[in-house]
Amino acid sequence: MPASIRNEFNRRAQSYSQHHPIQQQVVRELLYTQPEPCSRMLELGCGDGEVYRNLVTSPDELIAVDFSAEMCALHPKGAGVRIVQGDFNDNRLMDQLQKEGPYDWIVAASSLQWANDLPGVIRWIDGNSKQFSLAVFTAGTFQGLRRF
Repeated sequence: MPASIRNEFNRRAQSYSQHHPIQQQVVRELLYTQPEPCSRMLELGCGDGEVYRNLVTSPDELIAVDFSAEMCALHPKGAGVRIVQGDFNDNRLMDQLQKEGPYDWIVAASSLQWANDLPGVIRWIDGNSKQFSLAVFTAGTFQGLRRF
């Protein structure tokens, strides 16, 4: 992840959720796919915890990963919640997460557009989860939403 992007997320962490209503809508839509039961969950790009705050039921264990230290600091803490500051583009981190897997559910709500190798990350997710829920913004995402 380029330092400039990480720095921007760190800088705007306190006000992020106030200015990104589309992200909140994406999270609500993804949570309709929450499996029951879900013992082990991994979230890639957890931000300030929007997914966690809106879960129907909390998993026994949640590993929440984000590249922004400021976003990680804002993520709610709780029993079974482990917050990891790291970048899913880092093979060492992903190797460690793979050793800790598999996961009942992997969620990436609008974070995968930052993937250096999107097909590779999706293959990794598929190989390490029983179920996954993804939302990916692309260059034409907002243009398509405006037309809708």
